[in-house]
Amino acid sequence: MPHSDPLYSHHQKNIANHSQLRLVHSVMNGIVHGRDRRQTGGRWQRIVALCARIAAASVGGYGLAAASAAFLARALPMSRVEAATAATLIAFLAMPAAAVWAFAASTAPRALGGVVMMTVVLGAAAWLLGPRP
Repeated sequence: MPHSDPLYSHHQKNIANHSQLRLVHSVMNGIVHGRDRRQTGGRWQRIVALCARIAAASVGGYGLAAASAAFLARALPMSRVEAATAATLIAFLAMPAAAVWAFAASTAPRALGGVVMMTVVLGAAAWLLGPRP
């Protein structure tokens, strides 16, 4: 049976608000300080994970852009010069996409795996298409 005491109901509302504020604070603390709640380990493990994400964004992004340019240059139904130009312009979008993926992925191995997988798939597809006639 609920209490009719206004002080009691006010107290219950404050408890509910406080728990919601703690939840918001913990989520924002994780966002601001770049901490994943599931990430465990010490400082060095977090540094290695960050370096892996940076490598996936920079080196992996470069590889992904090169593989996508090679694939698109062979796959686009245009003359060789037009296909190479269009493929290079489109491939410029692959590097920022890789950087976004590298830092949006839930873990560093998933970030590396996603970029490497797409690079290998596009590189293999470009190799299978062979040189343009």
